[in-house]
Amino acid sequence: ISNCPRIEYLFLADCFIDDICLYALARHCPLLTHLILVKCMLIATPALAQLLAQCHNLQKLVVKKVPGINSSEVEHCRRQFPHVTIDYVRFK
Repeated sequence: ISNCPRIEYLFLADCFIDDICLYALARHCPLLTHLILVKCMLIATPALAQLLAQCHNLQKLVVKKVPGINSSEVEHCRRQFPHVTIDYVRFK
């Protein structure tokens, strides 16, 4: 990730990325505008909040079926980062 600072759109699905990966995205991808996370089983809310706080260009975040994230945490992130559109589908 540190070698790809120009990433703007990123779609990650059915993978085992974890909070450390999100922290790295936040640190090394300042141009990120769209991030889609689908069935990323090892992500938790603190890393997601850190990403939102550091990626100032982020416009759209999609979180689908990520067990470490729940709807109340997403609502908190929506209030804290109103400039980012956050779509959420809960894990079943």
